[in-house]
Amino acid sequence: MTSTSGGSVLTTIGDIMPKKDPLLEELEERISEGPVVFTPDEEFLERLKEKEEVQEEAPQLEVEQHRPLREREHDGRERNKNCRREDEGKFAEMRKENGYFDPLNVKIWSVGNERSGRDYIHKVRDAGQEMKKMDSSILVTCSGIHGNSRIDPYLFEAAGEYLDYISAHQYWIENWQEHSRPNYLSCMMLSEKPELYIKNIISQIQTAEKKGQINEGQIKIAFDEWNLRSWHHPGFQRFEKVDYKDPEIIKLIKARDKSLDPSIYNLSDALFSASFLNSCLRNSEYISMANIAPLVNQTGPLYVHPEGIVRRTHFHTMSMYVNQLEEYIINTKTTGSKLTYGKDSVSVIDAIATVDKKGEKWAISLVNRHPSENLECKVIMGDKLLNGIYKATILTGETTDSFNDIEHPNR
Repeated sequence: MTSTSGGSVLTTIGDIMPKKDPLLEELEERISEGPVVFTPDEEFLERLKEKEEVQEEAPQLEVEQHRPLREREHDGRERNKNCRREDEGKFAEMRKENGYFDPLNVKIWSVGNERSGRDYIHKVRDAGQEMKKMDSSILVTCSGIHGNSRIDPYLFEAAGEYLDYISAHQYWIENWQEHSRPNYLSCMMLSEKPELYIKNIISQIQTAEKKGQINEGQIKIAFDEWNLRSWHHPGFQRFEKVDYKDPEIIKLIKARDKSLDPSIYNLSDALFSASFLNSCLRNSEYISMANIAPLVNQTGPLYVHPEGIVRRTHFHTMSMYVNQLEEYIINTKTTGSKLTYGKDSVSVIDAIATVDKKGEKWAISLVNRHPSENLECKVIMGDKLLNGIYKATILTGETTDSFNDIEHPNR
């Protein structure tokens, strides 16, 4: 029997020790095998502390709309060439001027970000075709689904042969304009929604496979933006040009600081993140990338301040999953009672099982969503009841509202 404390994530079973390989090697090894979760190492964190500014969104290849198509294609080829090979050209010189003499060997390229429509799909098709003509080993993704949208079937028809991924973006508490702080149980009622969202995307990909628009297994899901909580940027619309000296604009920007309150990021974020990652692992046949956004400040797992770094609760979830789970995911079946809040309910326990290549070393993640009760879990592997004493790591707090901040970075 295994006991899990209320509001906790537990990884246990086997001789579990953190992997000693550098994080980037870990990511490179796993990028084609299962979800990739970026958890910064200490060297990264130290470099981050030295930066004067923090960029909250990762740069992506954006296809400029105002330029002739052939010029855009040439530009894409040149960017690709100058990141992947021995090189010459303006972008290579720009890279060198910024301190990187050797090509960066960029493997995955995204054409645009959260775009839609036939014109955009044609740009995806043309850019993907030209980039793969330049280097057939690169992997291409594009805007597929964000928020409550659906994948445009025309994307598979027109551009599917050049795609390796479909990008998915979703935040389950939408704080874009109005900022809200749902309580712990409200957040737990959201914890099974990622699974439904992922199944919906897979269904759309499988439909395209059955129609012959793409090959079976060709296109994976890059869940390259996800988080329990969205950014908060009231008063702004995409592409809006504003005067940043305008007092009203200054006031709106200041309002974004609501997301910096450390008490927001409690066990809700840790357990939701565990549930999200479990969903990715259960569907790893299709999902091979998962990137939390943002990484730093706002709703990210790291908060950087002049004196150091605070690792929020969901940082520790990701660290556990990166460092303590094994390489292969095993099918599991979870049965048990429900956790109910109002008209909604979810399973009170979530679980996944992983194993090493030899089938000898196991690691299991158990998530107890109950806010206060300790639960006893019966774990059966095949026809054997698991019983004994095993090493375990438990992520929990004094209450579900526990959080880390500058004064208490390691509660």
